[in-house]
Formats: sequence, structure tokens, C-alpha cells
Amino acid sequence: MKRPWILFHPSSKPGLSSGICWLTVFVFSALSAPGLSVAANKIPAEQIEFFEKEIRPVLVKRCHACHGSKKQEASLRLDSHAWMMKGSDTGAAVVPGDPLKSRIIQVIQYHDDDSQMPPEKKMPDNEIAALTRWVKMGTPWPFSEKDAKLAPTNGAYDYETLAESHWSFQPVAKPQLPEVKDSQRVSSPVDNFVIKRLEEKGLSLSPAVDRR
Repeated sequence: MKRPWILFHPSSKPGLSSGICWLTVFVFSALSAPGLSVAANKIPAEQIEFFEKEIRPVLVKRCHACHGSKKQEASLRLDSHAWMMKGSDTGAAVVPGDPLKSRIIQVIQYHDDDSQMPPEKKMPDNEIAALTRWVKMGTPWPFSEKDAKLAPTNGAYDYETLAESHWSFQPVAKPQLPEVKDSQRVSSPVDNFVIKRLEEKGLSLSPAVDRR
């Protein structure tokens, strides 16, 4: 009787073939899951810097008092990309890449007599120019775990926001190595983090053993 075809040949080591199978299933599932493939589109460093220096401060200063977590006039929130894309009853607040069709740009330019924001005084030209440039860029927003928590709990989700805010999609960084007391036991950068955590708990590494 012929044996049924299987994906992997049995291994002499128990658990090896099953481990490979599970790894294959996990990788395939991760790559095929809705919304996760967008993580490949990383935000350039210069756009992140531009957002943090020119855009986020303006949104906080000019918009969040009336369109933030505590207050949402016209059912509009502007404290996360997901909420901005959800917009209000009239639709999204921005159209990435198209300032002319973006409601937020229309109202800050005071072109509409019926809707001008902020209502008390027109924003400085440099702030309007920065927001317009940001929309032209495609509204890049360096997402964080905080931004993910701010995502709408009902209605339309911005799955790109949720995906890119996940820890596994964050850019690789080179953190500063923590200083440790037992520096003689450090043989690699990883040891700094391990020993530092042990020292914080009042613990230390076990004595070194020989190679036999």
C-alpha cells in the first residue's frame, strides 16, 4: 500500500518535522493576513521628522481642544490617523495625496465662509503650508501603540494604522547600552541588557562554567 503524500518527510528527530510544519503555517498565515502586507511600506525617516516637528505640534495646538479624545465637535477627531481617515458625518478629513479634496485643508484656508477652522483666527501661513505639504506626501503618520489604542472602536477601521503600529513592524533601532556594575561578565551587547535587568531585581549571573 502506498503511503499518502505529505509535505515533509519524517525526521529522525521527533518534533523537527512538526516544528517546520507549524513554522510554515505561521509564516504563510502572517503573510496572507488582511492588512499586514502594508508593513513593507515604511515611512522614510525625513517624513517622520517632518511630522513630529511640523505637523503633530500644530494638530495638538490648533485642533485637539475641539477634536480630541475629550471633545469631538461635529463628531470629528484628529488625534490619530485612523480617526482622521474616519472623519465626520461628511466623510474623511483628509484625502492622502490630494490637498484640494481634503476637507481639513479647505477649512484652514478659510475658503468656505460657512466653515473656517480654527474659528477664532486663521492659522499662520507656515502652518497651513506644512499641513498642505503633509497631505501631498500622503499623510505619513509614525504610528505608535498609543495611536493603535485611539483607533475607532466601531465603524470603519484603518487597518494600515493598526498593522503598522504593531511592534513587529517598527523600524530596527540601535538602543543605547545600559551601564552595569558587573561589567566583567559582559561578552556581548546582549549581556548588558540581561545583566542590567538582573541587577534591578537584586540578582546576578551564575558562575561561569568551563567548556567541558
